[in-house]
Amino acid sequence: MNKKALTIAFIYTILVIVYKLIIWQGGYTFTNFGFKYSHIISVLSIIPFLIIAIKWVRDKEQGGIISGRDAMRMALIVVGISAIVLSVYNYFEFKFSMDSYVDYYKSEQYMSYLIKDPKAKELGYDKIIEFQISQLSPFKATTGKLFPFLLLSLSASFICAVFLKKNPAR
Repeated sequence: MNKKALTIAFIYTILVIVYKLIIWQGGYTFTNFGFKYSHIISVLSIIPFLIIAIKWVRDKEQGGIISGRDAMRMALIVVGISAIVLSVYNYFEFKFSMDSYVDYYKSEQYMSYLIKDPKAKELGYDKIIEFQISQLSPFKATTGKLFPFLLLSLSASFICAVFLKKNPAR
């Protein structure tokens, strides 16, 4: 494995974990930003790291030349390492914050959200709350965050590899 790609993967992963810890420990998990946009931002932030990894290997190791296959391999190393470490982090974060999710579903904030939904009144607020609490699982939460991460980062890896490859002049 390429040490530069591993370095970039760990830098990205550490920055995302610090970002997520700030949101979690700062009490922003159930805010509009924390609930809707924080994961999107952490997923999209991998794109510059993919570009940096490919360009670093291309320019420093291979004299400005890199094949599409090598570029894709560098990007996939970054994605793979990040996915594994972030999945472990997401699992433990959810496991340790399970009580706060239960408290959120029993809170006035969630009830005010349910009252705005016309279908919720038909189903019954108590049934919805009990269902939401029964569906809480660290594995489901981790999978729910892993799938969009892989979908976007694998697509971004391919696009970055295609645009950043440089073949030798013929």
